Amino acid sequence: MKRTVVTFMLAVALLFSGMGIVTSPAQASAKKCADVLSKMTDPLALRMEAGDTLIWSNVDPKVISAKDKYVKLIKEKGWRIEFSSAYRPYEYQRHLYEIVQNPTICKEEKQKHRLGTEVAKPSKDAPHTAGKAFDATVFDKNGNALNDHKFVKKELIEVAKQAGLYFPMTTKDGVHHILL
Repeated sequence: MKRTVVTFMLAVALLFSGMGIVTSPAQASAKKCADVLSKMTDPLALRMEAGDTLIWSNVDPKVISAKDKYVKLIKEKGWRIEFSSAYRPYEYQRHLYEIVQNPTICKEEKQKHRLGTEVAKPSKDAPHTAGKAFDATVFDKNGNALNDHKFVKKELIEVAKQAGLYFPMTTKDGVHHILL
């Protein structure tokens, strides 16, 4: 009887593992980033995934105006700015969010997209999806970054404020700019 129960339990375990219901530690560690990312079909999301990440269409005109003023103020100081992201369609926002939620198995994707630890949950109201935000890094005259994912220098905060912008998460997403 005892042998029959053990045999039955082994058979059930094999059945469930074959169905993907139960995974061994080896199977779990073999999971790939592609296994946790939703499929993208939106042509703009696919274009962004291919590297064309700076999309200004669909960005709020007030953000564009503030961005233009910001660029002017930055140039007056002899600094330079590199934009990395503006508008994001929902599918691409979801893609970036899924990468950040799986940092261990999506390490290469996280580096490819130059992501920090913060990406808004995908929704139509997410700042980039709503056209209300852009990401950029500013460099001083010597080429030193004045902001990055983990910091924003005080002098840059002041310049952004003059342009009508601010950094909502200076120590977690210091490249993220939104309207005051």
